[in-house]
Amino acid sequence: MSIFVIREGRLRRSVGGTAAVLLCLLGLSALPANAEPVGEIAAISDQVPVITNPMDSTTIHDIPIIDGTGEPNSTAVITDSSGFEVCSGVVSDVGYFSCSGTQLLPAGYPTLTVTTTSANGSTVGNTVRIYTVYYPAVTWPEAGALISSSQSFSGTALPGVQVQMLAADGRAVCTTTGDEWGNFNCMPERPLPHGAVALSPSMTGADGGVVTREAMNWTVIAAPVITSPADGSITGDRPVFSGTGHPGADISIVQGRSGLPMCTTKAEADGTFSCLMDRPLMVGSLEVFPSVSANGVGSVAGKMITFAVEVSPTILRPAQGGVVAEFPVIEGTAGARSDVAIVDEHGTTICSTVANEMGIFGCAVVGAALSPGAHTLTPVQTSFAGIVVRGAAVSVTVPGTVPGVTPSASPSPSTTSSPTATSTTPATQTQTTAATRPSTVPTSGTTRALAATGATGATPILLVGGLLILLGAAVVVARIRRRSRDH
Repeated sequence: MSIFVIREGRLRRSVGGTAAVLLCLLGLSALPANAEPVGEIAAISDQVPVITNPMDSTTIHDIPIIDGTGEPNSTAVITDSSGFEVCSGVVSDVGYFSCSGTQLLPAGYPTLTVTTTSANGSTVGNTVRIYTVYYPAVTWPEAGALISSSQSFSGTALPGVQVQMLAADGRAVCTTTGDEWGNFNCMPERPLPHGAVALSPSMTGADGGVVTREAMNWTVIAAPVITSPADGSITGDRPVFSGTGHPGADISIVQGRSGLPMCTTKAEADGTFSCLMDRPLMVGSLEVFPSVSANGVGSVAGKMITFAVEVSPTILRPAQGGVVAEFPVIEGTAGARSDVAIVDEHGTTICSTVANEMGIFGCAVVGAALSPGAHTLTPVQTSFAGIVVRGAAVSVTVPGTVPGVTPSASPSPSTTSSPTATSTTPATQTQTTAATRPSTVPTSGTTRALAATGATGATPILLVGGLLILLGAAVVVARIRRRSRDH
């Protein structure tokens, strides 16, 4: 077999290429026709099962969930130290299993062992030792927080167990039962006394065993109160909230519907506070409540109050009695984010806009201009809640002649006619014959006058062009004749 290559424009045979091809063919023929893929891993029928979760020395506080690996399609059984079956499950096609127990493991240090059973028999796997401990945990309020005298305590325990919050003397402040997921909410049977308090969560299991955690500390305070504005009152859009709260604590005035703070301050040493809004409130009814916290930890909410915010729109420019153009720009204040319309003395809206979040608006008159004369401009505000309020009107004047009013005529000076003067008829003054009217032709943006000879400005150009054509034709004929004589 030969391989031909092209070199320097000629077809030549390559001996080395022939040998390379022969070696490749020999290598391919040496491969077996049914070779197995190199990376394939054959299944092991006697695979040893392994518990992968929980790992050794893991601490659990609930019913266990066990994960692991084993022989595919076998049954994995998990047993504890006493041989009690904790749970069982079928190993999947890819060798994984997971099962969940039905009850709590004994408290302490139990062990878990996995055994798989298949058609090939049973195989005992590894054993893990875990630590099981069960106790109640309070998740709200946080330790160290300010709490009210009616504060409830929430947390986690075990499903169906009794949970209590115990005072230092062992007295139960509240008692409840964990739900199906072990969550609990414990409400005090009577108001807690103001001041520092230490309570311990306690859990009593079905077997009568009691688990009590260490005590947690809180400070019980009186709920904050808003004294101004009063409940049910009417205020402007920038009220000052004042009241009483825990001395030195952080005070927030919170909007009742959104739960967002509208202003924040700190209570004085005597417990009083004053909180000023940094932006206007929207017009309409508003619900707020005070909230107090210490360094951002926990919070105690006070009683909610309801009051109404009312604002009248005001035109600031133009001023009363000012002079304006026929298309003026009208500026002023209104309720925050309210719709504002400016109407004239006829009740016609001449412009409309929306006040910004600070209650400022600017309205430009477009379309129909204000007519000259006196006008009355009135701002009309429609709040987000749909409340319509008319503000005070402003009188302005547009300069110019008032339509429909005829100005007084001034006396004209007397004239004396000359008896010798002769009147000239308009025809005599303006009539010009075509023979005497000059013709004009624009040239480079200017106008030139030509004599009225009847000739146009293009005639000289045509004459010169014709002479040049005749001269050129004569020269061509002469050369043709000369060449004829030469030949």
